[in-house]
Amino acid sequence: MFDFHFAQLKDKIQQAKRVQLFGGLTGDRANRRHQAKMINVMNTSWKNEEPTINFTTRPYEEPRLNEPLYDGSKTTILQSVLRHFVTFCSNNGMSKSAVSMCLSNEKKVLPQPNKLPKSYKEAHDMVKHLLIPTTTYHCCVNDCQIFRLDHSDNIKCSVCDEDRYLTNSQNPRKTFTYMPLGPRLARWYGTDNVCKLLYSKQEVANGKLGDFTDGSIYESWYEEGGVFENMEESLTVPLALFTDGLNPNKSMATQKSMWPLILTWLHLPVNVRQILGPMMLVGIIPGTKTEEPKHLDPYLELIVDELLTLSECKLFNTYKGAPCKVKVALLQYQCDIPAFGKLLHVSSQAALRGCPYCRETGEYCKNLHKVVHLSNRSFLPTNHHLRSDTTNYASKREESSTTQHMYTNEEEYDLRKQYDDLPNKNQKNNMQKRTGLKGTYSFMKLPYHNRSEQMQPDGMHTIADVIGNVLDTITGKDDSKKVRLCEQEFDRFKDTWVKENTDVTEESTDGSSNEVVGQKRKSVTPNNVQHKKKKSNNVEQCVLPPAPWRLDRTALALADKRAKSLQYPPGFDYHPDKHFSKPWTLRTMHGKLQFVTSNAAAWCLHGLLGPEQERTLLKLFDVLKKLTKEEYKVADLEQLQEETHEALALIERDFPLSLQTITMHLLHHIPEGFPRYGPLYGRWLFPYERVNCWITRQVLNKHRIESTVMETYAIYDWCVFMLMSDIVDTDDLTLGKFEDICNLNEPKKETMKKTQTLLEEKVLDDMSEVYDFALTSRMNKQGLALKSVEKKVNGKTSRVSSNKQSPSHVYFVRNLKDQHPCVREEDDMVFGRVKSIFEHDWRGKMYTWVLLDLFSDVAYTDGFWNVSERVSCCKPFLLDDISEPQVIGRDNDRLFFIGVDVKLCSNEL
Repeated sequence: MFDFHFAQLKDKIQQAKRVQLFGGLTGDRANRRHQAKMINVMNTSWKNEEPTINFTTRPYEEPRLNEPLYDGSKTTILQSVLRHFVTFCSNNGMSKSAVSMCLSNEKKVLPQPNKLPKSYKEAHDMVKHLLIPTTTYHCCVNDCQIFRLDHSDNIKCSVCDEDRYLTNSQNPRKTFTYMPLGPRLARWYGTDNVCKLLYSKQEVANGKLGDFTDGSIYESWYEEGGVFENMEESLTVPLALFTDGLNPNKSMATQKSMWPLILTWLHLPVNVRQILGPMMLVGIIPGTKTEEPKHLDPYLELIVDELLTLSECKLFNTYKGAPCKVKVALLQYQCDIPAFGKLLHVSSQAALRGCPYCRETGEYCKNLHKVVHLSNRSFLPTNHHLRSDTTNYASKREESSTTQHMYTNEEEYDLRKQYDDLPNKNQKNNMQKRTGLKGTYSFMKLPYHNRSEQMQPDGMHTIADVIGNVLDTITGKDDSKKVRLCEQEFDRFKDTWVKENTDVTEESTDGSSNEVVGQKRKSVTPNNVQHKKKKSNNVEQCVLPPAPWRLDRTALALADKRAKSLQYPPGFDYHPDKHFSKPWTLRTMHGKLQFVTSNAAAWCLHGLLGPEQERTLLKLFDVLKKLTKEEYKVADLEQLQEETHEALALIERDFPLSLQTITMHLLHHIPEGFPRYGPLYGRWLFPYERVNCWITRQVLNKHRIESTVMETYAIYDWCVFMLMSDIVDTDDLTLGKFEDICNLNEPKKETMKKTQTLLEEKVLDDMSEVYDFALTSRMNKQGLALKSVEKKVNGKTSRVSSNKQSPSHVYFVRNLKDQHPCVREEDDMVFGRVKSIFEHDWRGKMYTWVLLDLFSDVAYTDGFWNVSERVSCCKPFLLDDISEPQVIGRDNDRLFFIGVDVKLCSNEL
């Protein structure tokens, strides 16, 4: 077995001298100085920092841990400790003292004597040598530097001159706990079941894009000149980095921002790489009192230095049974816009040059006090009819410009170097406004780094923000005097301009109206008086006329009524409610996405906005639905890009300019990235957000928050590894949230209990029409037909089913009442409610059937299919022939299948 050596650093240093740093540029004196500085950092960074884990022996086979808990017990000490630590990690916020109490109580109950540890500390000490070791560094309180080996004797920061230690103490003012990557890679390749995941065959794309690994960027890494040229895919470790600021305190009044650093292994299967454990937390950057860290670069340099050390290393591969050369590279960055700004030194979303993907320049609107991006038409084809519109757009001219691509890697490096060389802050700010770049950063030391190819728009926050902004505008929450003055400034929507010197106020979003100026309330508290004064300053002498993009009071009430009548199938994040007047009922990003992509938002709003605004909004919702699909055909991507560009150009024409934020602009770049990066499904930030939630719930000790969370994570990481590797028997473990982690190499087994049932003769006749004409005679010959007979029950005569010989070919699977799928029969649409689902064995093959109560009076009105709630008959359908459960709306005593459109009816069913 292979012992993971950092002692071979000398050879790596010699190799690094030949590496072309900073994007491959060589030859100039400045670059050579940077290379020499980097080599010096590598010489001092990892000296004497070797990991303590050793894979030359299998520590899980040591006799002490595999001893039984007591005489005659089939449970070992390792199994028992794992059971308690799984409980500790899966129950968010469980304290160490609670674990100690559970251990102590169980130790007393077990037969005496027993070897169960009696406290958390004792259990932790038993398996400490199995956990990935962590290193704690002292940091500057202003995040200027980390006191590593070359600064180990410093008592002050060499940059800001702040003290390293607390007054009259040897305790540091700030620390950072780092969990290295190398030992974890050695553990992955050195464990049988876990290593097999790297060799699990992915489905062939066949002209489709279903994951990041299907995109052209991933393929280019293994082509000639790529970072993994001539490397076997399973012996490469392409990584993606995620970071984001989060507040660990439950009370928002106590602000603190800390930044987790998470690495993801990109070519692992999606269901594996989105689990915390394979998703590797390497550290949590601490905040400064109530503020976020001032600089991330000193902490990121730890990752950069280790990546350079691991650029080519040898690890024992259990799948091949020999040491193999493995290449590690950080090739993707998955963050939101603020994190990109701090991580890769690009301008924030509020800047004129806020887009990091093109050189588009926004326009500052003095009425809105923010930057708006009015370049949507420049993305359209040159012959598109919207380019010639000179009336409805802010520019009042034809659009002839096209999008400008971002700088090349070489151009960007030169601009960042110029930024660093400028003599004062004022000149740097001016250059940042002009270019959108803010100097060099840590990851530029990686020889393969290319920012423009290694970052892509964050689809989760972008789409959620677009949906939230649109809903807030049409409900009136974000519609104000400033919005109308902005339209007046650009000479648009004259009928919606504010009227001065009046006594009428604007409507609020809940359907009520604010006070008329000068009118008194009967009972007003002092706090309400202050609120009234602040409110009156904004709306005094101002009336907001009706606007085609805004719901009036009656329309808002009707939209809420429709939203409250919705019936959602399982898997939705929320319940029916007044989603428009109570926006907090759609507070989750995933919930907003579901509300739009299920067509629920379109059904609630149909007929309530201006005709042009409604058509444009439905087009935007349709685009968002297509952008969030799990799989695409490569041939369809060009049309999707054109539809996205057109929908955003129409939004700029038919809705207020206040919607033209950087998030709306970024929608242009999302479909443009599909051919290179694959669909959003494989790179959502939802799994990372769940990790952030896990981190905040582990904060029980307010002292050294980051260090205590990292200690808990080391145990969590070990638990996930133990469950995935199947080193110990987990059959009797109560896994809870960890259940999906076990047996990832095996297909999920059907655990649902099946019971035999009888079918009516009419159902069998309908089934025979679907199967084969010969089915009926075959079933009759074998005595399997289920015939109806009369039987008296409690004095009443009823028809029941009986079986002559054996009912074993029909199994009742499950009952999913109140689910509403749809199915197409020849040219007709059929809608029904699920009565039951069962399996039937015919000719040695098991078929799954769905028994539906079919509705009558099917109609198609206002773009939605609707039916009467009266059931006409009951009929079986094969599961493959029906749709997923649909979102249902009720209006005028009819059921509306709002998720079914004409294209779905003609193509997908």
